[in-house]
Amino acid sequence: LARFPESGLSVAIMCNSGEGADSRTAFVRRIFDIFVPASATVNAEPEASTARVEGLDVKSKAGLFFNDRTGQALRLGADNGRLRVQGGPPLDALSQDRFRNSRGALSFMSNDEFELQFVSNDTFELRSMEGAATRYRRAEPYAPTEADLKAFAGRYQSDEIGGFFDLEPGTGGLIGRANDAAGAGLPLRPVDRDTFQVANVYIRFRRDASGKVVALDYSNPVVRNITFTRVRQ
Repeated sequence: LARFPESGLSVAIMCNSGEGADSRTAFVRRIFDIFVPASATVNAEPEASTARVEGLDVKSKAGLFFNDRTGQALRLGADNGRLRVQGGPPLDALSQDRFRNSRGALSFMSNDEFELQFVSNDTFELRSMEGAATRYRRAEPYAPTEADLKAFAGRYQSDEIGGFFDLEPGTGGLIGRANDAAGAGLPLRPVDRDTFQVANVYIRFRRDASGKVVALDYSNPVVRNITFTRVRQ
């Protein structure tokens, strides 16, 4: 989904072809040309800012962060002296604690413009072009004990998608298998309290009032917070 509010146009593309997915930005631009033919800037890439903020250490800003409200993960990285959203655009530094995307990315916030303001080194607010502010906190180191890992073990099932996960303790983390898949299973490493990661997949466990693990939320770059309920230990 790409939005061009200055032209009153939004473009949504759904495609199950690998080639189509790789070319989605080009498709959007061609569609834009049809509906807004007078535009002379659609094919021009915005110039990246070359300004440098004195004393800025982008590496200290990098790391894994979580949305305070939804638990959604967002990773910031340092790339040639600039801060970058993983899977998204590079950011221009406006000050030591304030950043803005110089160009949109279809894979992140649907090409939206946004600003990122660090409240502290471990917390920032992301403000969209509509003015909505979302707070993110830095992931806290988490080293679960053997007993902690056993508390997560079991089968988790989603009626929404008709699938299930089997989880068991591993070395320092969990081993996961989806839908009785063959093989050694996927190693899930802890990245935050009750939260584990493999590649771009995040699993966050949910507890009841007594502290017992009762479900997990599954997220990847395509879907967010699909709930799997624990059906057996």
